[in-house]
Amino acid sequence: YTQQALGSATNQQTKEIADNLKRTLMRSPYLCSRFVPDNIAKLEEGQAANISTTQWNNEKIILKNGSIIHFRSMQQEWSGLHVQKATLDDAVPKKSSKISDEEVIRTFQFDIIPTLKALNADLMVIGTPVRPKDLCNHIKESGIFKIHCYKAISNFELFKSLINDLFQVNKIQITDFSSQCQWLMNNQNYEFIEGKEIQDKLPL
Repeated sequence: YTQQALGSATNQQTKEIADNLKRTLMRSPYLCSRFVPDNIAKLEEGQAANISTTQWNNEKIILKNGSIIHFRSMQQEWSGLHVQKATLDDAVPKKSSKISDEEVIRTFQFDIIPTLKALNADLMVIGTPVRPKDLCNHIKESGIFKIHCYKAISNFELFKSLINDLFQVNKIQITDFSSQCQWLMNNQNYEFIEGKEIQDKLPL
């Protein structure tokens, strides 16, 4: 059975990821029939989103084929998970979050990395650098991960962003905090950070 972990910076963000995944599985007849357990699939979408059973809750869901998806934030413990892959989305905390960059990096280095390394698991981190000492820049500076960088602003003269190129949006306004930081941080969005193999020498 495959076990994976999905997480984000805070408990609330991770809960949103869990809720979105549950809704996606319930709304698609194809996905629902193949992956959602029968006792959950017969419920209404709203009921399925709020129900908490041993196989379907805010900490994990067990799919019909036996695969398990765990949900963990950077505010929670990761040790004890037996996963083949972990994906962190927006693991850099927002300015208003109750968790600091230092706490996130500490969880990453001393909890997540040792847990995954012991299992020879894959790791993917997706996010935007916001501050010079945040997790994205920490990963970049470590030099042990395979990193894919995408420019947030693809054309300064036409004021086009990466999302314009991907989704053909005609105009955007850079008003939110993360987008402003993308301008300041050399206009690069570390949108896909992947470590297929966690090397022995870690920056501990």
